[in-house]
Amino acid sequence: MTIKYSLFKRKALRSVGELAHSGPWDIFLSAYNEEDRINLVFDAVRASKKVLFNLPDYQSNLTTLPNSILALSGDKESEIVTEMISKGKVGKGAKICIDATGIVRQYLPALMKHLQVNEISTFDMLYSEPARYGDKESTRFSSTELMEVRQVLGFEGNHDTDTSRDVLIIGAGYEHRLISAVSDSKNHAEKRVIFAFPSMRADMYQESVLSTYLSRESLGSKAVEKPYFAPAYDPFVTAETVQSIVSELEQRKDGVSNLYLAPVSSKPMTIGFALYYLLEKVESATSIILPFTTSYSNRSAFGIGRIWIYHVELDMM
Repeated sequence: MTIKYSLFKRKALRSVGELAHSGPWDIFLSAYNEEDRINLVFDAVRASKKVLFNLPDYQSNLTTLPNSILALSGDKESEIVTEMISKGKVGKGAKICIDATGIVRQYLPALMKHLQVNEISTFDMLYSEPARYGDKESTRFSSTELMEVRQVLGFEGNHDTDTSRDVLIIGAGYEHRLISAVSDSKNHAEKRVIFAFPSMRADMYQESVLSTYLSRESLGSKAVEKPYFAPAYDPFVTAETVQSIVSELEQRKDGVSNLYLAPVSSKPMTIGFALYYLLEKVESATSIILPFTTSYSNRSAFGIGRIWIYHVELDMM
């Protein structure tokens, strides 16, 4: 069965005020930072229980935060999301909405898998677009210190010892140094790049491309000059784009030995990569890999654009 990801339900809201007509949910989970698109949305969402978490990656001063914000701790993404679900008292049967906007990239796939494994296969995810990024194509969302590039725990894959036909698919965003790091970690692999287009704002596509071109040497000219495209705000079209690329590669005479997926782009695109993996690539020679840095910016975006609500279903197979 071929999954038609583009048929999954999504809804765009034009303002925070429109959240009064969405939901209500039983549980709403969000991660704190200093951006309006986190805090104004958290206040406006209709839910019986709303939980705001402090992720250790933001390195916030806990003594200055309200007591209502629950601190999470752990060295690995699996530990963080397990504590998030436990402290949020998330259980089967609840109508759940998760605000992906402030959740650091590596936790999104881990969180989705944790819910699926615990038979919470249907839930909503929310994402608020920024009006702008602070430093345009030079915007940094993470610290300058790169710790490692590795597989996301739970997305390691059963890899083949034959690496001659390895493929790396990168969802390209603003941070060229992270794109380069991922690409260099699989230097032997054939590369495919997905640009975020249409972007969230007209100038954001140009800024993203300018940044990605700085990684041209690592990616190779073929990957940069013949990219694929998926909307920055649509996880479902992203999943369908990845599906199409993989299908094309697997139909070649020699196919693919190992597949690596690297969503170094927007949060919705990260959700799309994770959705594709969870529905089609579990227990295959496929993994999701990401660059891990020491910390993440508390405020890299300003203003609020559209607010998206995505209805995720992880029981399609």
